[in-house]
Amino acid sequence: MKMNRLPAVAAKLMFGLIVLVTVAAFFLCRVEDWGTGHWWTSLISIVLAEAACYYCAVGEVKQNRRGDGLPASLTFVTISVLYGAAAIFHTVFFWLTLRISLTSYVVIEVITAAVWAIGMGLAHHFTNVVRNQEDDQRVQMQLMKQMKLALDSVSYALEEEEIEEREALKAGVRELIEKVKYSDPVSHPSMIHMEENLLWQIKELERCVRGLSDQTGETGKVEMSRKLLRDISADLGRRNSQLITLK
Repeated sequence: MKMNRLPAVAAKLMFGLIVLVTVAAFFLCRVEDWGTGHWWTSLISIVLAEAACYYCAVGEVKQNRRGDGLPASLTFVTISVLYGAAAIFHTVFFWLTLRISLTSYVVIEVITAAVWAIGMGLAHHFTNVVRNQEDDQRVQMQLMKQMKLALDSVSYALEEEEIEEREALKAGVRELIEKVKYSDPVSHPSMIHMEENLLWQIKELERCVRGLSDQTGETGKVEMSRKLLRDISADLGRRNSQLITLK
């Protein structure tokens, strides 16, 4: 646990050191005729940009540890780095070179900070949109994965005993597995009830197939399994056709 905290502690120390160096540089290079207002405005802008870069970089590290493939924090870091570059440019060009008035200088810094805030807000919004879409896709794919697992379980149950009456069932299950395998795994919200019904039918098929080990009523269970196979195949075909229309 302590080893895991070392990078965070090192990052905090580096951030503190950078801020300390920035403040020290401003105090050491301070000249009275440069203007106190300009001096404080530049110092606050640059330190704010450094803080923004630090917190965005920490967020990226945490995101990578969670295994989140979305490079959202990298976008935030880039925007903050650009803001820092703009703050330094304003200090050198507008203050030290052009010596513009304090009011104009403050307005430029405020506008730059506002643009940075808007950029961060837009990046956060679009990041959430993409993340929500990915979450929806994972949820929509879950039922198809469950169907595949349930059919694999049915196939395994049929392989336990070599009985001639079950050969047709085995072929039907293998065909259905292939059909599920090549079906579009990304569903649509309107298909949820149909896919839940498909999963229920497959689980009923699994229960029926596992009951074939009982000699009593095996013929009826074989017929029921065949009927379920036909119904599942037809419903799956209907699901795939409707999904193509919806997309």
